Amino acid sequence: MGNCLEGIQAALQGPQQPVPKTPKQGFKVCIVGGAGSLGQPLCMLAALDPLVWELAVYDRTITLVPAEAIGCDLDHIERKCRVKAYSLPSIEKEVDHLDECLSGCHLVLACVGIPIQGKSKSDLVKYNGSMVKSIVEACAKFC
Repeated sequence: MGNCLEGIQAALQGPQQPVPKTPKQGFKVCIVGGAGSLGQPLCMLAALDPLVWELAVYDRTITLVPAEAIGCDLDHIERKCRVKAYSLPSIEKEVDHLDECLSGCHLVLACVGIPIQGKSKSDLVKYNGSMVKSIVEACAKFC
């Protein structure tokens, strides 16, 4: 049996593995579903982070608030972060059109999904899972 304070002593001695360094030009972050109720505050937090130098906001054109409006609002914040918005109609696939949006991304946050009342959990997984699948395919191709 080991010493109870072993973990604390290791932490006080410093990290065993080197911490990855921040890129000289900062991180590029893409928030998929950036015009939704969860995506909007995530976009604001990312735009305010001094380590994020480029923010890509993507959502479908059927959203109540267009992704371009979110991008325009956030681009007026006086920070290093450049904000660009992307949107696609529902009939187009992400894997065919999001090359500029996803290329060079260090982090992609996907906050997508629709809560449909009266549907079973398996139906929700099928519907929302297909959205996530298309985003993951686009990430695999462009990131």
